[in-house]
Order: sequence, then structure tokens, then C-alpha cells
Amino acid sequence: MMQAKAWLLDIGLAYMAAVGVREVMHLLDVPVTYAIPCTPPYCNRVVSWQGRLLPVMDIPLRVGGESLQARFMAVVGFRAPQGGAVDYGAIPLVSPPRQILVGDDQACALPEYMHRMDRLAMSCFKFEEQPVPILNLQLLFGPPPVANG
Repeated sequence: MMQAKAWLLDIGLAYMAAVGVREVMHLLDVPVTYAIPCTPPYCNRVVSWQGRLLPVMDIPLRVGGESLQARFMAVVGFRAPQGGAVDYGAIPLVSPPRQILVGDDQACALPEYMHRMDRLAMSCFKFEEQPVPILNLQLLFGPPPVANG
């Protein structure tokens, strides 16, 4: 059976999420963030990292929950949908990420109570009896989809 390494992210409100092992670039401890006016509440802050200002995505707030008091920030990297340059963003965390192994036998459907995560997740697996959505960072940090009409 094939297994892949992943980072397990404690994003708060009893939610866990995962990203690929190569997608977490850095962990910031007690990061300082800066407010950006006229932006959605779930992404209205930036953090400075290696001379760049990165958008901070508050996932619980984006899926209809409450904002959390994060002690850590995961800097994540991802490619633009057309395979362009690597882009970066930041995800607040309650605790440091944990590296785990994930196999195909752990795949599961996203539970109904996590229905708001379906727009942000590419799939889901069970870990320690809990469903864990795998985040699609391109969708999470990219522009909102254009409505057809």
C-alpha cells in the first residue's frame, strides 16, 4: 500500500486539515499581522515573511465559524493553476503542524457537518477516527471563481 507524507494542521474549532508535506514552507511562532482595509473578514490580515506580505487565511471564519486566537502560522506554498510561479499564503494554527503518513485506505467522504469545507478541500481522509479535509491551496488563496451567467 502506498503512503504519502502530509502535514496535519490544527486550524481550530476542533477542525483539522491537511496539506502535502512539501506545501508547508515555514512555521512562524506568535506572528505579528497587519490589517488590510476593504478585504473580506476571513482574509483581512497579512504577515511579513522573507520580505513579502502574505495573505492570512482564517479558515474557520471563512467556513462560517469564529476566528481563532492563533499562536502559530504555517507559511504555505503552491503553484498557480496554470503551473506558474510558486505563490505563498499563511494559515493560522492553534498548535504546531504534525507530520503524518496517509494511505489510500484512509480515504473517506467529507462529512455533512463539514459541507462548507467542500469548496476548499480536494479530498478527505480519516485520521484517528476524525475526518481530515486535504486543502486545495490554489482555491483557498486564489481569486474567487467567476460565476457563469
